[in-house]
This record gives sequence, structure tokens and C-alpha cells, in this order.
Amino acid sequence: MSERKDKNTTSPKPMTDSELYQAQGKYVEAEPLYKRALAIFEKALGPEHSDVAAISENYAVLLRQTGRSAEANEMEARAKAIRAKHAGENPAN
Repeated sequence: MSERKDKNTTSPKPMTDSELYQAQGKYVEAEPLYKRALAIFEKALGPEHSDVAAISENYAVLLRQTGRSAEANEMEARAKAIRAKHAGENPAN
């Protein structure tokens, strides 16, 4: 299983399938997984949860890698707005 370092810790975390496909340059395979993850997390946790922001940020990277800068900008703006709402809260939320 592939691993990656979490931004906030030094411990490795398993890569999601979408991240693995993205790292391999398999963008067509990765995109539906990001879309599905967003839908699941939004339904389960709400559209303004910090995990939704994290997925949005990762999806934005993929969009930028595929030359879709306008969509990437929208996704990044969404993530930034969610993060701003959580500023000062417990980072575990």
C-alpha cells in the first residue's frame, strides 16, 4: 500500500485510490473518485466540514494538472471559504 505524509503530522497515512491514480498520472480514473468522495463527505458530514475542504483542495490540484484552471480556482476558493469558517476551531474537526 502506498503511503503519504499528512500535512499536520509526521506519520505516514495510506493514500486514497484517487491520490494514487493522480500520482500515477491516471487523471481520468482519479476524477470520478474525487467527485464521489465529495458527494459522500458532503452528505455524511455537511458541505462545510473541514474534510470536504481537504478533498476539494486535492481535487483542485487534479483539475489544475489537467489544464482546468478555472474549475481548480473555484474548488480552491470553496476550500478556502470552508477553512476560513473553521479558523480558530479545533484542528481535529
